Amino acid sequence: MPTLVPLLVAVAILALVQQPGGRLLHSRPLRWVGRRSYAMYLWHFPLFGVAATLPAPARWPALAVAVLLTAAIAELSWRCVEEPFLRDRHTGVAAEPAEPAEPATPPALACRVQDFAEAIDPKIGEASPRGLG
Repeated sequence: MPTLVPLLVAVAILALVQQPGGRLLHSRPLRWVGRRSYAMYLWHFPLFGVAATLPAPARWPALAVAVLLTAAIAELSWRCVEEPFLRDRHTGVAAEPAEPAEPATPPALACRVQDFAEAIDPKIGEASPRGLG
């Protein structure tokens, strides 16, 4: 029975999305919630957690305040973090081209492993053929 409710909600959302003239999911309030849904997801848990610890008479007003605070913090998060990131993600400075890598031949790979081992323990190089030359 606990999985029946989410299943019915998912079916209802699919029905609304596929309805030819349906404008409910394209309404401004639902688009606002959709854009801020990740921030709401992140912030609702601590706020609702605090509200749930309050005694019964104060719990419902605290939950209402938690809903409002979640929406306000999500708006701030959207405007100050997410939106600038999405807007500026393609305007960054191009990175310097990397140097061409050595071919991954067995001898080149063995040298890299040897260098790594010597970096961990310098005594390893004393016993290797590379350390003799």
